[in-house]
Amino acid sequence: MRVVATYGSLIGFALAITTALLLPTFFHVRFQSDALDLSAHETSSEADDFAYVEAAIGRANAISELLIETAEHVPPSAVINEIEFLADSRALITTIDITTNAGAVSRVTMAGVAPDRGALVSFRDAVEAHEYFSAMNLPLSTLARDTDISFQVELTLTELLSAPQ
Repeated sequence: MRVVATYGSLIGFALAITTALLLPTFFHVRFQSDALDLSAHETSSEADDFAYVEAAIGRANAISELLIETAEHVPPSAVINEIEFLADSRALITTIDITTNAGAVSRVTMAGVAPDRGALVSFRDAVEAHEYFSAMNLPLSTLARDTDISFQVELTLTELLSAPQ
């Protein structure tokens, strides 16, 4: 019996020493496991944040592409202002008819009175020199009179104003 008690004591003592030696390792592994779980949770939260930012950037890129594809058009009011500026003392503009297509100016016709032939030709030259217009179709019959010349013309637009076809 004494042998059993001795072996029992030795086994108990060995278990106690093994437990004492392995207990810090158990706690260390346990704390590392908890830290990794916390880190994984934070990482998934950051991944969600990145996914949200990625989606927001995708939406911003889509809007940017639409803005890039949208042609910039000169508004009709700017065309009217330029015609009136060019007419200045050369001609009295009585009507301006602007036709638009998809927001862009597609056709401009106007009517007015010029004090003389020289003023009308000077007005035509100023219009044709402007960046919005390439030509002012002035009928020869309009130049038949010397003074108080009534005219009705159509302006040929440059690419800057031309509406997409």
